[in-house]
Amino acid sequence: MSDRIRTQATPAADVLTGTADGVTPPALASDSTSPHTATVPAPPIELPPGFVFERVLGRGGMGVVSLARQTGLNRLVALKTIPVTASSSAVIRFLGEAEAVAAARHPNVVEVYQFGEHAGLPYLVLEFCPGGDLTTKTGTALPAREAAEVIAGVADGVDAAHRLGIVHRDLKPHNVLVAADGTPKVTEFG
Repeated sequence: MSDRIRTQATPAADVLTGTADGVTPPALASDSTSPHTATVPAPPIELPPGFVFERVLGRGGMGVVSLARQTGLNRLVALKTIPVTASSSAVIRFLGEAEAVAAARHPNVVEVYQFGEHAGLPYLVLEFCPGGDLTTKTGTALPAREAAEVIAGVADGVDAAHRLGIVHRDLKPHNVLVAADGTPKVTEFG
C-alpha cells in the first residue's frame, strides 16, 4: 500500500507561502533583524493546552483545520476547530462528525486522536496526512493499477462507514487525504 499514491517533495517556498496545500495563510511577518526570517502567523483561535500552532491547512464551511504539534507526543496533527460564531446546529454537526469518524476505525479513514472542548468550543485532533488531498493528482493520469488501488482504498473506507450507518454525503477528491505512506484516507464526514 505504500506506493498507492506517490507524493512529491514540496518546495520550501510553497510551504512558506501556503501554496503547497492550496490555502494561503495569513501573511508571514518579517523579523526586523533579518529580511530572511519569518515568524509563524498567529493561530486562527486560541489552541487547547498541549498544542503548538504551525500553520493553517485549510478553511471550510465548518471551520479551520490547522497543522499543530502535539507537544506531549511530539507529533504533527490536524487540529479542527469551529469559529466562535458557530451556530448551535453547526456545533451539533461538528460533534456528529467527531463521533462518525471515531466510530469508523479503518486504515482508509482519517483517525481521530482526541476530541475535546477549549474556551467553550469543541475541537478535533486528527491524523495529519502530509500528502495533501487527491485534488493534487487531478490532471495527472495515474497508471491504471495505481488508480484502481486508490479507488479500492477509498471504497473500503466508505464501506466501513456505511456498515456503521454513516453516509459521507460529500465524497470528492478534496475529501480524500494522502497519508505519508501513500494510503488514501477519507475525511470530512460532517
